[in-house]
Amino acid sequence: MSTNLPDRTVEPRWLTYTQAIIFTLPSLVAWGFACIFLVPKAQEISLLAGFDSSELSWLWPMTFLFVRWGGTILVAVILMFVLLEFVAPWLRRWRKLTVSIGVWMANASVLLGLTILLLIVLIAAPALAHPQ
Repeated sequence: MSTNLPDRTVEPRWLTYTQAIIFTLPSLVAWGFACIFLVPKAQEISLLAGFDSSELSWLWPMTFLFVRWGGTILVAVILMFVLLEFVAPWLRRWRKLTVSIGVWMANASVLLGLTILLLIVLIAAPALAHPQ
């Protein structure tokens, strides 16, 4: 028996990033759909209900953060991982954990953004049902 067993917990780079893409892709599609269709519709519903962005000021900034800067944040995170792969050899051991945390944060951010959009529409909906 050998006491020097190889470290089998290190997953190949291509497998880690392929899994990350697979698990992030649905949230990226939902985020794109929200940016194109849901956010403009929520703005329209808010305007028709008589709410402007100042009345819902505590909800809109979070939504617009994801809509306006989401692509830039995504590219920055991807570039950070590419840079760390070349610069930080210690990342190999922690790659799966760090990528998993990044995927979880991306999915949670999209879910939070969609929830905020739902709240905006639900707050504005009673004013549409009873026009003044």
